[in-house]
Amino acid sequence: HLRDYIEQLSAMLVEEGVPDVAYYAHASVGVIHVRPVLNLKDPADVRRMGRVAERASDLVLVFGGAMTGEHGDGLVRSCWLEKMYGPRIMQAFRQIKQAFDPDGLFNPHKIVDPLPMTENLRYGGGFNYTPVKTYFDYSSYGGIGGMAGMCSGVGQCRQKLVGTMCPSYMATLDEQHTTRARANALRVALSGRGLIEGLDDPALVEVMDLCLSCKACKTECPTGVDMARMKADWQAHRNHRHGVSRGARFIADAPRLARWGARLPRSANFCLGLSWTRKLLERRYGLDRRIAPPRLATRTFRHWFKRHARRRNAPPAAADRRGRVIYFVDTWTNYYWPQVGIAAVRLLERCGFEVVAPHLQCCGRPLISKGLLAEARELAAINVEILNHFVDTGCYVVGSEPSCILTLLDEYPHFVRGADAKALAARVMTVESLLARVLRVEPDALKLRSHADGAARGVLYHGHCHLKALVGTGDVNELLRAVPGLAAAEINSGCCGMAGSFGHEQSHYDVARAIGEQRLFPAIRARGDAVIAINGFSCREQIAHHTGVTPRHVLEILADALPEPPPAAVS
Repeated sequence: HLRDYIEQLSAMLVEEGVPDVAYYAHASVGVIHVRPVLNLKDPADVRRMGRVAERASDLVLVFGGAMTGEHGDGLVRSCWLEKMYGPRIMQAFRQIKQAFDPDGLFNPHKIVDPLPMTENLRYGGGFNYTPVKTYFDYSSYGGIGGMAGMCSGVGQCRQKLVGTMCPSYMATLDEQHTTRARANALRVALSGRGLIEGLDDPALVEVMDLCLSCKACKTECPTGVDMARMKADWQAHRNHRHGVSRGARFIADAPRLARWGARLPRSANFCLGLSWTRKLLERRYGLDRRIAPPRLATRTFRHWFKRHARRRNAPPAAADRRGRVIYFVDTWTNYYWPQVGIAAVRLLERCGFEVVAPHLQCCGRPLISKGLLAEARELAAINVEILNHFVDTGCYVVGSEPSCILTLLDEYPHFVRGADAKALAARVMTVESLLARVLRVEPDALKLRSHADGAARGVLYHGHCHLKALVGTGDVNELLRAVPGLAAAEINSGCCGMAGSFGHEQSHYDVARAIGEQRLFPAIRARGDAVIAINGFSCREQIAHHTGVTPRHVLEILADALPEPPPAAVS
């Protein structure tokens, strides 16, 4: 009866003036959670909630169902139980309660002697959040407190065997490390009702510490609580009040430091590999000596691309078929992993695109991750201005590092704001998504040949957290299946645990390793001789360090299946 019930319930909600509703269901067993979007700080909406619940309980009885909280009725639904069970059974409930708890000490007003559901509310009339300055836009939620308040307490962030949310909880099994705990702590801090005294309360430091900003909560949470965005604004507040820590500034400056190191990459790699250097980095910046800093490539991607463009002289004959595409050259691809950028260019040109790689600012991801939002917004504004000149001509903007290219998609519209940032976000995608879009129209556009190495060994794919949360891994799996003879499967992996700098930090190293050990590392160790495919640079570093297996980017694997031989390797 679930379909008919939902149809009639939805019609009733429209009658009550509640068009916006969150449905979250286990449809296979006829269970559905319904959360009408109501303003429970408004007495009129509180009364409307009572009417909606009354009518919903009647409708449930029409279909012979039960009104429950799935795991219990509690304070919210106990007032409807008598109509569900009848007076005789309710009297039996009272007798049992009286026999075992005559003084009413345990869970008073639950099941028996209930109060109306409109009492003991989180908010109630006159409730207001303390206004705080934020860099991101929360206007559709009525402010950052409104987004924190979207947590309904359903506890989806406590799952352990599927999905990505919440990586730190999966490792520690401590409630304070759930998305629910962080959202509620932030909500209480902004409510001015005690318990947590504002955004400077040390309790928030403890609760936010293990948030990896993986973004999984943005899509896996039934009500879309975006903890990564709120954490960045909270960090910005603390930085403003207490200053930026030495370690945070070091990580935020990673793009500039990479640029300097790339001038003498071999010398930089030698120095960073020395034990005393790693001890110094640990003592001064909190970077764990057990994990080596990433190694710089001997030649950058931009160095290769400049020579490539010069050799090409003009776009290949096929390029005018699809026009220009803008390749966003991120820090990690340019300085550490140029072979990924080379693979991206080869694949895009084979599809008939003219690849343009304008000089842009860093996307701002390292700054955002450490709450340096004023600086990140300046970089973002410059990038939006430059890229909109291309977007206005119909170009797509693509990237091969999910955490960087998806910053333009996810953060920029809520950060830079305005029509230009939204127009840019509408034309941003990963290289894999653009290639998949082309192959759906023209399946033989890449002319992929049988992948001898991968076909024999198989490929196991681990998706980057931001990609899984914001785009999904469907396009990547589609591309891997397009390679003739390639046996590819996706690992049910969650998060790798690195999350930018998280896995490098001494205070987080052990938790980061425990996160990877949940599902990902065991799957890699049991892979046989399969190739491990990934999208993210941080995933590569974490997997290589803890398993000894060096993964390859999906684009590298695809480029190996192109008909023409690859260019000279870049180490």
